[in-house]
Amino acid sequence: MNELDCYLNRLNDLRGDMMRLIQGLSAEELNWRPLDPALGDTNSLAALAAHLAGSERWWIGELVGEIPANRNRPAEFLTVADSWQPLVAGLQASAELTRQVAERLTTAGLDKPCQAFGRTFPARWAFGTQLEHYGQHLGDAMLTYQLSHGGKTFQPSGTPDRLAKHFGTGE
Repeated sequence: MNELDCYLNRLNDLRGDMMRLIQGLSAEELNWRPLDPALGDTNSLAALAAHLAGSERWWIGELVGEIPANRNRPAEFLTVADSWQPLVAGLQASAELTRQVAERLTTAGLDKPCQAFGRTFPARWAFGTQLEHYGQHLGDAMLTYQLSHGGKTFQPSGTPDRLAKHFGTGE
């Protein structure tokens, strides 16, 4: 397994956890926010899912793949969902875009210069940033789920399970 495969596998794991977390939830559960908007900015599960899909399209699709994301970042945080299916479809579409970008990218291509925020950085940094973003917002989503479900927790894929999936059982 090469470096690019490692990035893709971890993105798939974290994205998959986010999809599993929201699948089957009602509109009320998806749109619930920990605080009344008048008291402060908090994000619903719907907003977090929309934001993760948008950020992946931008970091990987646009910056690395040079495919315009046509992103409206502020609107991601205002997302109100009628059901979980469009949110999962958005995450799946981002996954497909990442796969297409990766097909054209070699491990050496991870050194490709990308530009954002007045800075130049290698493509591998964009992949790492998106991994960090998924980890951060999956954690936010897990806390939001726990708060909205009376303390019930969501169990993401465990590290031993992910290691076995990608690298075998080790026996």
